[in-house]
Amino acid sequence: SISELQLHRIIDMEILNISLFNYLGQEVKTWSINTDEQSISLPIQLSSGSYIVIVETYTGKVNKKIIIN
Repeated sequence: SISELQLHRIIDMEILNISLFNYLGQEVKTWSINTDEQSISLPIQLSSGSYIVIVETYTGKVNKKIIIN
């Protein structure tokens, strides 16, 4: 199924790229981000399951677990 991954950027946080990994640690998708938009919407086409989203910024990385139904 086609869905979208929505991220809401914290003010003054510059996002470099966003990576999506499956639970085996395999990289599924990577996006280079070049926007100052507060809200980012990325199209994804994935099977159901758990995934890890890693958002890389100039100040470090933020990891988040997501579940796709």
